[in-house]
Amino acid sequence: PVTSRKKFYNVRADIQDPSRYAALEQAGVLFLDREAVATYVFFDNRLFSYHVFVRDTDEAALDRQMREFLIGAFGTDFSAIEDETPLKMIWHHRDRLVNYWLFKEDLTLQQKYGAAYGVVYRPIEESIKN
Repeated sequence: PVTSRKKFYNVRADIQDPSRYAALEQAGVLFLDREAVATYVFFDNRLFSYHVFVRDTDEAALDRQMREFLIGAFGTDFSAIEDETPLKMIWHHRDRLVNYWLFKEDLTLQQKYGAAYGVVYRPIEESIKN
């Protein structure tokens, strides 16, 4: 189980019963030859979203490998974010929304970068509204 629920998702104000959500975290997963942490959020026992987090000291290599993986997995129809925010790419598919972030880690002795991608399933998102 995830210890900090708010770190990975916000319980919507219109959902008065946060027990309808469950979050699980899996550490030590190998992703792009790096140790990763995967977080899964469920709503009414159905997968609502998942996020994968990795770290590296080489920002350029991490960014390149993440982009190659994500384009291979989700396609070339994405929006690139050109400003200096951590959000770098967004895919809007009929059934899911995918985001990619690249950010500098704070408070580390050796300069490290984090990258993450998250997938939110739209049919579940729509059912939450109802």
